[in-house]
Amino acid sequence: MKKHIALLTAAILAFPAAASAQTWAFWSLPSNCSGNVTGTMGSTTVTYSGLYNGVTDGTDACKNPLTNPAYGVGDLTAYDYFNAQGGSAYSPRPDNESFIQLTEMAKLSDDQSAWVPIQMNTITFSQAVIDPYIAFISVGNPQNGGAVTYNFQNAFDVLSYNPDGVGTKPYWGYGSYSVSPDGLSLTGVEFSGVIQFKGTFESLTFGVSSNEFWHGFTVGAAGTTTVPEPTSLALMGAGLMALGWTARRRRNRA
Repeated sequence: MKKHIALLTAAILAFPAAASAQTWAFWSLPSNCSGNVTGTMGSTTVTYSGLYNGVTDGTDACKNPLTNPAYGVGDLTAYDYFNAQGGSAYSPRPDNESFIQLTEMAKLSDDQSAWVPIQMNTITFSQAVIDPYIAFISVGNPQNGGAVTYNFQNAFDVLSYNPDGVGTKPYWGYGSYSVSPDGLSLTGVEFSGVIQFKGTFESLTFGVSSNEFWHGFTVGAAGTTTVPEPTSLALMGAGLMALGWTARRRRNRA
Protein backbone atom coordinates (compact mmCIF):
# COMPACT_ATOMS: atom_id res chain seq x y z
CA MET A 1 0.00 0.00 0.00
CA LYS A 2 2.78 2.43 0.95
CA LYS A 3 4.53 1.68 -2.34
CA HIS A 4 1.40 2.52 -4.29
CA ILE A 5 0.92 5.76 -2.38
CA ALA A 6 4.52 6.77 -2.99
CA LEU A 7 4.26 6.01 -6.69
CA LEU A 8 1.05 7.96 -6.99
CA THR A 9 2.46 10.96 -5.09
CA ALA A 10 5.56 11.10 -7.24
CA ALA A 11 3.61 10.73 -10.48
CA ILE A 12 1.18 13.50 -9.65
CA LEU A 13 3.69 15.99 -8.31
CA ALA A 14 6.38 15.42 -10.93
CA PHE A 15 4.46 17.33 -13.57
CA PRO A 16 3.44 21.00 -13.64
CA ALA A 17 -0.26 21.77 -13.76
CA ALA A 18 -1.68 22.68 -17.16
CA ALA A 19 -4.67 24.79 -18.05
CA SER A 20 -6.28 23.52 -21.25
CA ALA A 21 -8.71 26.37 -21.90
CA GLN A 22 -7.99 28.32 -25.06
CA THR A 23 -7.50 32.03 -24.43
CA TRP A 24 -6.55 35.14 -26.42
CA ALA A 25 -4.67 38.30 -25.50
CA PHE A 26 -6.48 41.51 -24.69
CA TRP A 27 -3.98 44.30 -25.36
CA SER A 28 -3.69 47.54 -23.39
CA LEU A 29 -2.78 50.96 -24.75
CA PRO A 30 0.79 51.96 -23.81
CA SER A 31 1.27 55.37 -22.25
CA ASN A 32 1.54 57.94 -25.06
CA CYS A 33 1.44 55.02 -27.52
CA SER A 34 5.15 54.35 -27.03
CA GLY A 35 7.18 51.57 -25.45
CA ASN A 36 6.30 47.90 -25.15
CA VAL A 37 2.71 46.73 -25.56
CA THR A 38 1.33 44.52 -22.80
CA GLY A 39 -1.78 42.39 -22.68
CA THR A 40 -3.52 39.80 -20.56
CA MET A 41 -4.24 36.26 -21.67
CA GLY A 42 -6.07 34.61 -18.81
CA SER A 43 -3.57 34.62 -15.93
CA THR A 44 -0.66 35.21 -18.32
CA THR A 45 0.80 38.63 -19.10
CA VAL A 46 1.93 39.01 -22.71
CA THR A 47 4.51 41.63 -23.71
CA TYR A 48 5.24 42.70 -27.28
CA SER A 49 8.62 44.34 -27.79
CA GLY A 50 8.97 45.62 -31.32
CA LEU A 51 7.71 48.00 -33.95
CA TYR A 52 4.03 48.89 -34.10
CA ASN A 53 1.81 51.70 -35.27
CA GLY A 54 -1.29 51.23 -33.18
CA VAL A 55 -3.05 49.13 -30.59
CA THR A 56 -6.73 48.55 -30.02
CA ASP A 57 -8.07 47.49 -26.64
CA GLY A 58 -11.62 47.15 -27.89
CA THR A 59 -12.57 50.79 -27.41
CA ASP A 60 -9.60 52.93 -28.38
CA ALA A 61 -6.49 53.04 -30.57
CA CYS A 62 -3.13 54.77 -30.73
CA LYS A 63 -2.59 56.07 -34.21
CA ASN A 64 -4.02 56.14 -37.71
CA PRO A 65 -5.33 54.32 -39.60
CA LEU A 66 -7.30 52.60 -36.83
CA THR A 67 -9.01 55.89 -35.94
CA ASN A 68 -9.78 56.56 -39.60
CA PRO A 69 -13.33 55.45 -40.53
CA ALA A 70 -12.07 54.53 -44.02
CA TYR A 71 -10.32 51.55 -42.40
CA GLY A 72 -13.43 50.04 -40.87
CA VAL A 73 -13.42 51.79 -37.52
CA GLY A 74 -14.79 55.04 -36.25
CA ASP A 75 -13.14 57.37 -33.79
CA LEU A 76 -12.44 55.50 -30.52
CA THR A 77 -14.42 52.46 -31.77
CA ALA A 78 -12.69 49.19 -32.62
CA TYR A 79 -13.82 47.01 -35.50
CA ASP A 80 -13.99 43.29 -34.84
CA TYR A 81 -12.18 41.85 -37.85
CA PHE A 82 -12.11 38.37 -36.27
CA ASN A 83 -15.83 37.87 -35.72
CA ALA A 84 -17.70 40.24 -38.01
CA GLN A 85 -16.98 39.85 -41.70
CA GLY A 86 -14.81 36.88 -42.54
CA GLY A 87 -15.05 35.12 -39.21
CA SER A 88 -14.72 31.81 -41.06
CA ALA A 89 -11.08 32.68 -41.79
CA TYR A 90 -10.24 32.14 -38.11
CA SER A 91 -10.22 28.71 -36.49
CA PRO A 92 -9.77 28.87 -33.59
CA ARG A 93 -11.34 32.32 -33.54
CA PRO A 94 -10.11 35.09 -31.22
CA ASP A 95 -12.74 35.84 -28.59
CA ASN A 96 -12.18 39.62 -28.57
CA GLU A 97 -11.35 42.30 -31.15
CA SER A 98 -8.11 43.48 -29.53
CA PHE A 99 -5.01 43.44 -31.74
CA ILE A 100 -1.72 45.18 -32.55
CA GLN A 101 -1.45 47.18 -35.76
CA LEU A 102 1.75 47.04 -37.81
CA THR A 103 2.98 49.30 -40.60
CA GLU A 104 6.30 49.70 -42.41
CA MET A 105 8.12 46.85 -40.67
CA ALA A 106 10.91 46.52 -43.27
CA LYS A 107 13.45 48.67 -45.08
CA LEU A 108 15.45 48.39 -48.28
CA SER A 109 18.88 46.82 -47.99
CA ASP A 110 21.95 49.00 -48.39
CA ASP A 111 22.23 48.10 -52.07
CA GLN A 112 18.47 48.75 -52.53
CA SER A 113 17.99 45.23 -53.93
CA ALA A 114 15.73 43.68 -51.28
CA TRP A 115 13.55 44.36 -48.26
CA VAL A 116 14.98 43.39 -44.86
CA PRO A 117 13.51 43.57 -41.34
CA ILE A 118 14.11 46.84 -39.54
CA GLN A 119 14.45 44.83 -36.32
CA MET A 120 13.43 41.56 -34.72
CA ASN A 121 10.23 41.67 -32.67
CA THR A 122 9.52 39.51 -29.62
CA ILE A 123 6.36 38.30 -27.90
CA THR A 124 7.12 37.26 -24.30
CA PHE A 125 4.85 35.31 -21.94
CA SER A 126 4.99 35.70 -18.14
CA GLN A 127 4.60 31.94 -17.85
CA ALA A 128 5.21 29.23 -20.39
CA VAL A 129 2.32 28.67 -22.80
CA ILE A 130 1.30 25.55 -24.67
CA ASP A 131 0.85 25.51 -28.46
CA PRO A 132 0.56 29.31 -28.95
CA TYR A 133 -1.44 30.86 -31.81
CA ILE A 134 -1.01 34.02 -33.86
CA ALA A 135 -4.09 35.35 -35.69
CA PHE A 136 -3.35 37.75 -38.56
CA ILE A 137 -5.42 40.45 -40.23
CA SER A 138 -4.77 41.37 -43.88
CA VAL A 139 -1.10 40.43 -44.24
CA GLY A 140 0.00 41.62 -47.69
CA ASN A 141 -1.84 43.70 -50.26
CA PRO A 142 -2.00 42.80 -53.97
CA GLN A 143 -2.67 46.44 -54.89
CA ASN A 144 -0.24 48.18 -52.55
CA GLY A 145 3.09 46.64 -51.62
CA GLY A 146 2.49 43.04 -52.65
CA ALA A 147 3.29 40.08 -50.44
CA VAL A 148 4.50 40.35 -46.85
CA THR A 149 6.83 37.76 -45.33
CA TYR A 150 7.11 36.87 -41.65
CA ASN A 151 10.31 35.09 -40.60
CA PHE A 152 10.04 33.11 -37.36
CA GLN A 153 12.62 31.22 -35.33
CA ASN A 154 10.30 28.24 -34.84
CA ALA A 155 8.29 26.12 -37.26
CA PHE A 156 4.51 26.51 -37.33
CA ASP A 157 1.33 25.11 -38.89
CA VAL A 158 -1.29 27.15 -40.76
CA LEU A 159 -4.62 26.19 -39.19
CA SER A 160 -7.00 28.40 -41.17
CA TYR A 161 -7.10 31.25 -43.68
CA ASN A 162 -9.30 33.02 -46.23
CA PRO A 163 -9.03 31.21 -49.60
CA ASP A 164 -10.79 32.76 -52.58
CA GLY A 165 -14.51 32.01 -52.63
CA VAL A 166 -14.53 29.90 -49.46
CA GLY A 167 -16.58 31.00 -46.47
CA THR A 168 -17.52 34.57 -45.71
CA LYS A 169 -15.32 37.13 -47.42
CA PRO A 170 -13.18 38.90 -44.80
CA TYR A 171 -13.33 42.68 -44.46
CA TRP A 172 -10.19 43.11 -46.59
CA GLY A 173 -10.96 40.33 -49.06
CA TYR A 174 -9.85 36.80 -49.85
CA GLY A 175 -6.17 35.91 -49.73
CA SER A 176 -3.43 33.34 -50.17
CA TYR A 177 -0.17 32.28 -48.53
CA SER A 178 2.94 30.13 -48.90
CA VAL A 179 5.31 28.62 -46.35
CA SER A 180 9.07 28.32 -46.89
CA PRO A 181 10.59 24.82 -47.26
CA ASP A 182 12.13 25.05 -43.78
CA GLY A 183 8.73 25.85 -42.28
CA LEU A 184 9.95 29.07 -40.66
CA SER A 185 8.56 31.75 -42.98
CA LEU A 186 5.03 32.73 -43.96
CA THR A 187 4.38 34.87 -47.05
CA GLY A 188 0.88 36.28 -47.37
CA VAL A 189 -1.06 38.24 -49.95
CA GLU A 190 -4.16 39.59 -48.18
CA PHE A 191 -3.73 36.69 -45.76
CA SER A 192 -6.09 36.54 -42.79
CA GLY A 193 -5.91 33.43 -40.64
CA VAL A 194 -4.35 31.54 -37.74
CA ILE A 195 -0.99 29.81 -37.34
CA GLN A 196 0.12 27.64 -34.41
CA PHE A 197 3.48 26.73 -32.88
CA LYS A 198 3.58 23.25 -31.33
CA GLY A 199 5.25 22.89 -27.96
CA THR A 200 5.85 24.95 -24.84
CA PHE A 201 7.09 28.51 -25.29
CA GLU A 202 8.15 31.43 -23.13
CA SER A 203 8.61 33.73 -26.15
CA LEU A 204 8.20 34.00 -29.93
CA THR A 205 10.47 36.10 -32.15
CA PHE A 206 9.91 37.27 -35.72
CA GLY A 207 11.06 39.73 -38.36
CA VAL A 208 9.06 41.08 -41.30
CA SER A 209 11.11 41.20 -44.50
CA SER A 210 8.57 42.91 -46.74
CA ASN A 211 6.91 46.28 -46.41
CA GLU A 212 3.24 47.15 -46.22
CA PHE A 213 1.17 50.05 -44.94
CA TRP A 214 -1.20 48.12 -42.69
CA HIS A 215 -1.90 44.74 -41.13
CA GLY A 216 -2.42 43.38 -37.65
CA PHE A 217 -2.07 40.40 -35.32
CA THR A 218 -3.00 39.03 -31.92
CA VAL A 219 -1.81 36.10 -29.83
CA GLY A 220 -3.51 33.15 -28.14
CA ALA A 221 -2.59 29.83 -26.55
CA ALA A 222 -4.10 26.41 -26.06
CA GLY A 223 -3.07 26.49 -22.39
CA THR A 224 -0.44 27.55 -19.87
CA THR A 225 1.91 25.65 -17.60
CA THR A 226 2.59 26.44 -13.96
CA VAL A 227 5.64 25.55 -11.90
CA PRO A 228 4.90 23.63 -8.67
CA GLU A 229 4.83 25.80 -5.54
CA PRO A 230 7.46 25.22 -2.77
CA THR A 231 4.99 23.18 -0.72
CA SER A 232 4.36 20.97 -3.74
CA LEU A 233 8.11 20.54 -4.24
CA ALA A 234 8.46 19.50 -0.59
CA LEU A 235 5.69 16.93 -1.00
CA MET A 236 7.36 15.70 -4.17
CA GLY A 237 10.61 15.21 -2.27
CA ALA A 238 8.81 13.31 0.48
CA GLY A 239 7.10 11.14 -2.09
CA LEU A 240 10.40 10.30 -3.79
CA MET A 241 12.00 9.44 -0.44
CA ALA A 242 9.11 7.14 0.39
CA LEU A 243 9.41 5.51 -3.00
CA GLY A 244 13.13 4.88 -2.45
CA TRP A 245 12.55 3.51 1.06
CA THR A 246 9.88 1.10 -0.22
CA ALA A 247 12.12 -0.11 -3.04
CA ARG A 248 14.98 -0.68 -0.58
CA ARG A 249 12.79 -2.75 1.77
CA ARG A 250 11.66 -4.87 -1.18
CA ARG A 251 15.26 -5.55 -2.19
CA ASN A 252 16.18 -6.51 1.40
CA ARG A 253 13.29 -8.96 1.62
CA ALA A 254 14.34 -10.53 -1.68
